[in-house]
Amino acid sequence: MKPHNFRLWHSGAILLILLFFLIGCKGEKPIQTSENIPLPPSLQSPQNHPIQTVTLDSAMARRITIRTIKIQQRHHAMRFPVPAVVEPDPDYFFIVSSPVEGRVIEIAHFEGETVEKGQMLFKIQSVVFANQLAELLQSQADLKYYQSTYERLKKLAKQKITTERALQKAEADYLRAVAIHQAARAKIRAMGIPEANISAMLSDGTREPYLPIFAPSHGTITMLHIQQGQPILPADQLCTITNFSRLRVKGFIAPDELALVSVNDSVEIYQKSVPGLKIAARIQAINPSLEPQHKSIVVYVPIQPQKNWPLPGQNVRMTIFSKTKQKVIAIPLKAIEFEKDSPYVFVKRSWNTYEKRPITIHRTVGTMAIIQSGLQEGEEVAINQIFTLKALSRFEEFAED
Repeated sequence: MKPHNFRLWHSGAILLILLFFLIGCKGEKPIQTSENIPLPPSLQSPQNHPIQTVTLDSAMARRITIRTIKIQQRHHAMRFPVPAVVEPDPDYFFIVSSPVEGRVIEIAHFEGETVEKGQMLFKIQSVVFANQLAELLQSQADLKYYQSTYERLKKLAKQKITTERALQKAEADYLRAVAIHQAARAKIRAMGIPEANISAMLSDGTREPYLPIFAPSHGTITMLHIQQGQPILPADQLCTITNFSRLRVKGFIAPDELALVSVNDSVEIYQKSVPGLKIAARIQAINPSLEPQHKSIVVYVPIQPQKNWPLPGQNVRMTIFSKTKQKVIAIPLKAIEFEKDSPYVFVKRSWNTYEKRPITIHRTVGTMAIIQSGLQEGEEVAINQIFTLKALSRFEEFAED
C-alpha cells in the first residue's frame, strides 16, 4: 500500500469512530437528582411526625377506665431509694492508743464490756513513763523546798533580818520551780492522764511506775487489739470504744443525682427484713467527690437507733425526699411507653380520644420522669391502660395501611 493511500485510510477510520461515539452519547438520558431528599423517620423531629390518635367507641370506653393526671409545671417533689450502710458516728467512736513504748501488764476490760468515761482500761509498764513520773515527783519536791524558802525569807525581810537581794533570789528560784513543775505535769497530761489523777498519783505513797490508760468516753469495747504481756510502741491501737446511742448512715447516690440532693433534705432509713421499723432523719453532709469503691456520691445522715436497730456495718435502704431547684414537668414512668428507643405518652384530647405523642425525657428520678419537651401545662396524660391504648394505636395504624 502506498503512503498516500494509507493516510487516507487512517483518517477515515478515525472519523468513523468519532461518528459512532457521538451517536451513542446522544441516546443517553441525563441523570436527574431531587433537590429535597426527606430525612429518615428516625431523624425527623416530633413536629414532622403525623399526629396519631386513638379513638374509643362507646362500648370500649365503658369497659375500660382510663385515669389521667393533669400536667403542672412546679417544683417537683422527688423520692428515690438508694443503698446505704451503717457506721459508728465519728463523734461517738474512739480509738484508744498508747502514748509511749512499753508492755501491757493488765487488761481491766475486754470486748463487749461497757465502760464509763475515765474508767481505767489498761496498765502499761514503761520506762518513759517512769522517768516522767520521777521528774514530776522531783519537781514537786523542789517546788515545796523553794516555796518554803521564799515564804521564810519574806518574813525575815519584813523584820529586816535578811537582805533584799537574798529575797529576790529566793523568789526567782521559787518561780523557776513553779515553771518546771507545771511543765512536768503537762508531760504527764500529754500521756492521757487527767489532772485529777495526777494529783492522786502525787499524793499516793506507792508511786507505782505504771501508766494507766483511761476510757475517753462512755461506750462498749468493740475491738481489742492487744493481749496481756504484749510489748507495744507509741501510737499502737489498744482498743476501740463505740457509743451506740448515735450512729451515721452513708447513702450512695448516682453522680447525676448530685444536683437533686441538698443538705437538710429529709430521709427515711428502713430495711425490708425489718418491716414497720423506720427512722426519719436529715442529710447532714454531702461528699461531692466520687467514692472509689462504689463509684457513687456519698451522703451522711446521723441517726439515733431504735430498739437496737440498726447496727454498725449493717446494710440498709435510704429513701431521700427532695425537690427540684426549678419548676419542671414530671410524670410517672408507668405513663410512658417506648417505640424502639423513642418514648411517647397518650395525651387526652376528648372523653374518648387520645393522642399518641412523642416526648423527650430529661432524667428519671425514682418512679418519675422529668420531661424536657413534648408536653404543655394543663394537658392530661393517661397513667393506666397504657398497653390497651398501645394495642389500639397499632390496630388503627394497620387498618389505615
